[in-house]
Amino acid sequence: MLMVTQLNGFGAYAADTAFAPTDIAGCAFWVRTDTVTKDGSNLVSSWTDLSGNNRHATEATNKPLWVDALVNGHPAIRFDGSNDKLVTPGFTVNAPFTCLAVFKNVAVTNDRRVVSFNTTVGASINQRTGPNIRLQGNGNDGPSVSTDTTSFHRYFCTWNGSSSVIAIDNGSDQTSGSDISQNLALVEIGTSSALGTYSNVEIAEMIVYDSVISGANRTNLATYLQTRYNLA
Repeated sequence: MLMVTQLNGFGAYAADTAFAPTDIAGCAFWVRTDTVTKDGSNLVSSWTDLSGNNRHATEATNKPLWVDALVNGHPAIRFDGSNDKLVTPGFTVNAPFTCLAVFKNVAVTNDRRVVSFNTTVGASINQRTGPNIRLQGNGNDGPSVSTDTTSFHRYFCTWNGSSSVIAIDNGSDQTSGSDISQNLALVEIGTSSALGTYSNVEIAEMIVYDSVISGANRTNLATYLQTRYNLA
């Protein structure tokens, strides 16, 4: 196996200010594709958690594929929609919590999980035909945004009861009156173990916080991701 550790800086959100997601308190989980464990065929067995919590996402058998230079010169991990996944050990984050993710939908199949946060049919980011990306939790459908299968996008997601939010790139927050609050119990990337559904996506980065992210913190994160991946 080959450990790839190509940390080329955390990007800059201002001309003279370096920024990392861990500069914001409450970073519970953070992965990006320049630090993985992969074999000679670029199959990923471990995705290193950069939050400092050592919640590395691993898989021994159904490994996704690391692909170089997919988005602004940076690699992404491709999940095939059949059986690929990466899963963390169990840990608890009580709602509300926030997830930011940069990914591309290679294909959209209704109700496939891009990421799940519970071993039950719990909080998750789902593909829906349209194509759309929708939040779910507490047995309810939450808000959604329109997406596509041509480009990488930045998604901002908060599970916060009936005030839950999803936004894509610099688009407006989409909200729903449904209560989708549900505690996080682990991170299952590319699947939901409860449903056995797998998504065909390419993921470049994912960050989870143990609170609602707003104000300057949200702006700094958005600019960091937009700058690093040259997103719209």
